[in-house]
Amino acid sequence: MHSAYRIRDGVQIIRNPMMWAQEQEYTGDRTGLNDEQIRMKGRMNAYNKRFTTLTEVREKLLVDIIEAEVLWGVKIRELIYDLFLHLRQLEIAVEDDFRFQTLTDYQRRTDSHYQVRSRQIPEILYSMQGGMMMVEPHADDKYANELKKKIDSIGEYLRGYIDFD
Repeated sequence: MHSAYRIRDGVQIIRNPMMWAQEQEYTGDRTGLNDEQIRMKGRMNAYNKRFTTLTEVREKLLVDIIEAEVLWGVKIRELIYDLFLHLRQLEIAVEDDFRFQTLTDYQRRTDSHYQVRSRQIPEILYSMQGGMMMVEPHADDKYANELKKKIDSIGEYLRGYIDFD
């Protein structure tokens, strides 16, 4: 359960719409890069840093799933994998956001995938909490509410096996 809550906190950090300058610092080779490309590489650095904690927790949880499945049955693995699928939506939104930034105006007008995803990405990528760490997500934040449901379902399942009192 601890790992699930760490995932929740990691997702809140990733989805925080505010990025600090030191998060976005790009120290690589700037030869041949314009200002926009340097900013994009800086944002990529920031997201890489933000995803580091989430990746570490997910890797630990993958190991813990084996023990949990032995103790509590296959349902716990299914619940955790469902959580991982939800996290993958966030990763894909970040990837799409960067890919879409490189499209030309013509490609933006004609790419049907862009037409649909460009409206969906902000709902997944950016928290409606304004960067504040809260246990209860904003009522209109579909991604955060779905994440909460998935974490709550893991907690409910484990409550049948673990005494939290």
